Amino acid sequence: LDKTFEMDDANAASDLQALLCGVLLAIVSRLEDKVKDFSDELMRRLSRLFLIPKARVHEEALMAIGGVANALGPLFDRYASTPFMQ
Repeated sequence: LDKTFEMDDANAASDLQALLCGVLLAIVSRLEDKVKDFSDELMRRLSRLFLIPKARVHEEALMAIGGVANALGPLFDRYASTPFMQ
């Protein structure tokens, strides 16, 4: 996901970011409670997508974050105070 921010073609980067969010959602859904081992890094990377103005990927990023929230349950509360959630 980080490498997509270095791509020259913004449309291709956005498409790839959206696809990666879908893949991450599928992975998170399968891993369930094991997500907590890497949730900080995952949330950091997903929240970075919201720094892109008018990005088409925001919806897909929110769905992936929803998957993390679902997998973590009450443990997701720690992310509620992050800047992009306010």
